[in-house]
Amino acid sequence: MPVGEGLIVVEVASGGPAGQAGIRGPDQVVRIGNIRIPVGMDIIVAVNGEPLANFRELTVYLETETRVGDTVEVTIIRDGEGQTIQATLAERPQ
Repeated sequence: MPVGEGLIVVEVASGGPAGQAGIRGPDQVVRIGNIRIPVGMDIIVAVNGEPLANFRELTVYLETETRVGDTVEVTIIRDGEGQTIQATLAERPQ
């Protein structure tokens, strides 16, 4: 892993805010023995400059610091390089 902490993107909802912003899930799955390992996905490391170590931190930040319709800066690691992507927040699907 190119970073020590962050959220590995294992799935992106079609048509959702992450997909529209260009955040990517795995581009392939490699099998090692009986284990399937997704590879080639983005790792989210910060939102609006706030470092994130896990999904709980992301959820708490979004619930307390943002609203539906806000545009946030999502810092990701892709192919070992840092990038910032703009994402407009939407309601979470049921």
